Amino acid sequence: MKRKIPVGPLKGAGPFVLPEGFSLLGLDDTHQEFSTETRAIDRYSLRDHYDWSLGPGRYAFVYKSGGSVLGLLRLELFNDHVLVDLIARNKLFVESERVGTKLMRLAEDIARQTGRPEVRLESVETAVGFYDDKLGYEEYEQTYEDDEYGELTPKRKKIV
Repeated sequence: MKRKIPVGPLKGAGPFVLPEGFSLLGLDDTHQEFSTETRAIDRYSLRDHYDWSLGPGRYAFVYKSGGSVLGLLRLELFNDHVLVDLIARNKLFVESERVGTKLMRLAEDIARQTGRPEVRLESVETAVGFYDDKLGYEEYEQTYEDDEYGELTPKRKKIV
């Protein structure tokens, strides 16, 4: 069952219709353990992600099962696109298969719901194949080196 989640006053931004298992990251979620086994991501707590989401046009979504946070999606709404700022799977739960695909499908759904024509992100080197082959993203700028995350490749997908 999809339900509407009200959001703040941002042109073309809501309320979002979220699939079952998804919600906005709430204060009640921030006490949970969340580990990606990636130091650059794990240095931030769920409370840090919640605080980040309080900025204008910023949203943090969680995918939960049995009350446990299995995945996290941070995105920003811009006039002409949705930017996926972070996508992460909680590796404390081995049964959390296909969480990345579910989170990215949510980002694409939000782009459709808010009338944005594309989704953009910066992919770490190990995930380029996932975005290209499984989800149909394409490179739109040159790969560059980031101090925290290593090699990042800007990706985008046109949303119809």
